[in-house]
Amino acid sequence: MKKLVFIITMALTTLVNAFTYQGELSETGTLFTGTADIKFTLYDAFAGGVQFSTAYTYTGVTVENGRFAIDLNNWMGDFDGTPLWLEVAVDLNSTGTFVTLSPRQNLSPAPYAEFAYDGAGGAGDITSVTAGIGLTGGGVSGDVTLDINSSAVQTRVQSFCTSGSSISRIYENGSVTCEPDNTLNPTTLWSLSGNSNVSATLGFIGTTDSDDFIIKANNKRAILIEPTSSSPNIIMGSADNAVNSGTQRVGTVIAGGGSAAMGCGVNNNESCANIVSNSYATISGGIGNKVFGAYGTISGGQGNTVSGSSAVVSGGEDNVAIGLYSFVSGGRANQAGSEYSWAGGASAIVRDEVASPLPLGDRGTFVWDGDANVYDSLTSSGQYQFLVRAPGGMWLGKPDGDISGDPNGYTLNIDSDGDTKGVYITGQTHFNDEVGIGTTSPTARLHINAPTSTTPMRVQSNSLTKLLVSPNGGVTVGQSNVAPNNGLRVAGETILLDKVGVGTPSPNSTLHISSDSLNGETAFRVQVDGTTKLKVELNGGVAIGTNFSSVPTNGLKVKGNVEILGSLSKGGGSFKIDHPLDPENKYLYHSFVESPDMMNIYNGNVITDINGQAWVEMPDWFEALNREFRYQLTVIGSFDRAMIAQEIIDNKFLIRTETAGVKVSWQVTGVRHDAWANKNRIPVEEEKQALEKGHYLHPKAWNVDKTLAIDYSKK
Repeated sequence: MKKLVFIITMALTTLVNAFTYQGELSETGTLFTGTADIKFTLYDAFAGGVQFSTAYTYTGVTVENGRFAIDLNNWMGDFDGTPLWLEVAVDLNSTGTFVTLSPRQNLSPAPYAEFAYDGAGGAGDITSVTAGIGLTGGGVSGDVTLDINSSAVQTRVQSFCTSGSSISRIYENGSVTCEPDNTLNPTTLWSLSGNSNVSATLGFIGTTDSDDFIIKANNKRAILIEPTSSSPNIIMGSADNAVNSGTQRVGTVIAGGGSAAMGCGVNNNESCANIVSNSYATISGGIGNKVFGAYGTISGGQGNTVSGSSAVVSGGEDNVAIGLYSFVSGGRANQAGSEYSWAGGASAIVRDEVASPLPLGDRGTFVWDGDANVYDSLTSSGQYQFLVRAPGGMWLGKPDGDISGDPNGYTLNIDSDGDTKGVYITGQTHFNDEVGIGTTSPTARLHINAPTSTTPMRVQSNSLTKLLVSPNGGVTVGQSNVAPNNGLRVAGETILLDKVGVGTPSPNSTLHISSDSLNGETAFRVQVDGTTKLKVELNGGVAIGTNFSSVPTNGLKVKGNVEILGSLSKGGGSFKIDHPLDPENKYLYHSFVESPDMMNIYNGNVITDINGQAWVEMPDWFEALNREFRYQLTVIGSFDRAMIAQEIIDNKFLIRTETAGVKVSWQVTGVRHDAWANKNRIPVEEEKQALEKGHYLHPKAWNVDKTLAIDYSKK
């Protein structure tokens, strides 16, 4: 808004119908300095009315510290005694747009008195002179005198203010009071020299609306605080650092670094700004770093990328953390491509789901490449691997142990006590090739060679021998130290080491039970207190939980709950219940819902509030169990449009409709990513084993001969 403060001086000169117009011009509360175009128009009324004479525009008027003065001599000879009002319009810096100031100014009668003295208004004598506003005196006959009313019209300004201050008050005698320009109120504004008595609620620096809060240094943005629906985004460092737009990101932090230059990335052709593209992500510094995954972190370095949720790159250059909860410790050109994976050194690569044939990539794998060469990658080949390339050798042991090894490298030293060289292993140990004890040329998985004076093998429990292989070739099992020559002695329960047959003299498995169908006997039965809990019928059916009167041929019938700790594969599935409308005579079946993913389904109904919004709260375990969310919305009872205004964060999401009070039916699906599901992903497609190829699980469904059944081929 523009404002004029008027100081009008009318210079009454014989035979001159002119006056000087002085004013003070300010813009949005600040005194204006520069040039302006000012247009003056006369009207015969305070508002509306008819324009009097010609309007005049003065261009390029000099305004200094708000003050200007113009001699209005264009209307000489036009005054005829009509009451007139002056309208002023201003165009700052000659932009072509005038702003009309309000209200119009009533002209004092001094110019009309001059007109009366001139006598140009017409023939006849003056019969009376009336003192107008700001004047005294006058009369109806003889000589009359008009004087300035000093209580109504001020004396011409006689004083001035020094540089750096402006007139704040003009007195009747023409004197003035000055005040410094742009004086700040120390009780409401912050001072460079500090503030006192700052209250906890009112004493703050920041915004009270939804606008960004910016702090600059050298007139460049240094800190940007972006308000969000919850936690604000804080962006520091280079003015090119940014939180990408799109779905609102919340709680992100860029603590510094970044550059406006190009030249980052693997090919040196990317921006060196630090960029965050998801909520609650952090970049601590460096240049050219980018976080795309929620809760992801880059501590520093350059050209690093985090795309996995809750993944971390600690620093280095051109490192990538792709998988969920993946980690790159630093170094250069490393990739933690799958969930729960770790990479470090130079060109250590854990394959992602694109490079790996596995659905989730090489998850749970650790790769460290210590050869300091970024051009020869050490790449994982499967899940749950621990890969280390250490050209100088590897040592495990106490800090004060002997770490010297093969001078040519490629040595593993395991020092048990720092003094005695040897191998001391706790936990499970796996050997994929022959192991020799007492021989350098083992011919079996475990080859033990002992002289006749030494017992080849002994196993003890609580210092008592439980297994002994004697030099005489005998073996004892149980608590015995004496073995027969080339024989076996067992102390305790008998262990059968070969096939056992029940109902057959020629067993072909470890336990072979054969039942004759002619006598109608059940092949196998287990009872508890005389009650059958498990039986195998002659028709191939199995009953668990009770002695069913009928068991499906080659099938399974169970009474009670079934708990399966592993995965279940089936050709199809349904529930079977007594029909709700005729439970005595009919059954009702429903098929299971199938999906190639380990998918969970959730749904419900909500009604939006007066703002057309509705938050849907999911259980506190929801995001811990699920990922890869998909949404469906259906509006009930209206034609409103509905949208997901905020996707699931902190186990809740926001629905928004065009109008208030709309009922919305929602459905959300998620793919399991709990610990068991992550370790036991169900493959969507799988090659049949060699013996199974050409055969069918369900030959009848394919209209082929039953001899092509997979189980038939194994008979």
